[in-house]
Amino acid sequence: MINQIKVTYPVVPYLTEFLADCYHVFDTAEIHELERFINKYKDSEYEPVAKYANSLMSDYAAVSNSLLYPNISNGPLEGHNDRIKFKHRRSGGRAGLDLLNAYFVLSNYTFEQLYYFTYHRLPV
Repeated sequence: MINQIKVTYPVVPYLTEFLADCYHVFDTAEIHELERFINKYKDSEYEPVAKYANSLMSDYAAVSNSLLYPNISNGPLEGHNDRIKFKHRRSGGRAGLDLLNAYFVLSNYTFEQLYYFTYHRLPV
């Protein structure tokens, strides 16, 4: 069955090799492997593969730094941005800063405190 797929779709073996090479680059975290990968696929006959390799080349500094320094991450910052964007979307984007501020203030309180604020003024 797999051989029939490979015969019917000749791109499958090529993409399998491409993915194996891609995983190898990020598993080994070697800069020379990244350069070899980019040089091998930047002129690929398949446009999405060539586009991926060329985008790695255009953002070479960031990609190579991610290989050199795997323990440094902007994840906490992105998580904070995500929370802000979620709360803004939740307010419909039209409610203004007052409602957005209320979401942030209320997110720091317990259920009992929130229940109290349903009948009393918010400490803003």
